[in-house]
Amino acid sequence: MKKTTTLPQMIRMLAAVCILTVLFGTQAFAKKGDESFQNRAKKIAKATGTEEVKTIHWKATVTKTKKYKLFDGSGKVKVKQGAKVTVIQRDYHEKKGISECQTSDGTLCWIANKFLNFHSALCTGAKGDYSKATKEAFVNGGGVAAPIKPGKSPVKDTLIWISLDKQRLNIFKGSAGKWKLVKKFKCSTGDVESPTFDQTFLKFYWVRWKKSPVDYGEYKGLKYFLSVYGYGIHKWPGAVSKKIGKEPVSHSCIRLSTKNAKWCYKNKNVPVKTRIYVW
Repeated sequence: MKKTTTLPQMIRMLAAVCILTVLFGTQAFAKKGDESFQNRAKKIAKATGTEEVKTIHWKATVTKTKKYKLFDGSGKVKVKQGAKVTVIQRDYHEKKGISECQTSDGTLCWIANKFLNFHSALCTGAKGDYSKATKEAFVNGGGVAAPIKPGKSPVKDTLIWISLDKQRLNIFKGSAGKWKLVKKFKCSTGDVESPTFDQTFLKFYWVRWKKSPVDYGEYKGLKYFLSVYGYGIHKWPGAVSKKIGKEPVSHSCIRLSTKNAKWCYKNKNVPVKTRIYVW
């Protein structure tokens, strides 16, 4: 008899994937490349006259008084224990990572995650969303130019971009350089303790498979599940929170309203192997 994998087992497997990803990710430090994604977004905005897209920022507290390297490499700056900083680019390699931070006086520096206590997200979704023109300029201008994993060719006419800052899931149809926004959904991504990794950390996100609507014990209500890489896209468990589109509150997954999760679940709308960018 063929053994059936239950949803709790599936969640545990996905959690294991997340742990392995953290340990053996393709990019070890934010310091080595994350800023290139923001520079790319700035160039796109300037060339197209649209708004500059950014990723999510986080609030954090420094846990050790130390001299930290300045962002531009010109020297070091002393930051005291207990100082509040804004994390501009978060490295998701937990204690082994190095994140770009901004101090209260605007100084940019690199601080190792082992000296940071992350405690809340800074999202702008509650203030509104990017315009359609900005979104299309961003994806068509190379804002989502991460490579595809060999042997895992995605669907070519559908593209998803999850904006961590705006807490929005954007769906495009078309082709490379000619993407058109067809749907935009309010969502909630991973919270400060279990964030949804952005594309500067993982470059191989795509819809791996879909799971029929299920109700398993404590996971009752976790329906219309689209597996990605270490997490999934699914309906909000229970009643949809007023925080959707405003704050990240999930456990790494992307939560949607039931209506929108069902729309994504329909194969013709978001087929398996649809490419997903998170930033």
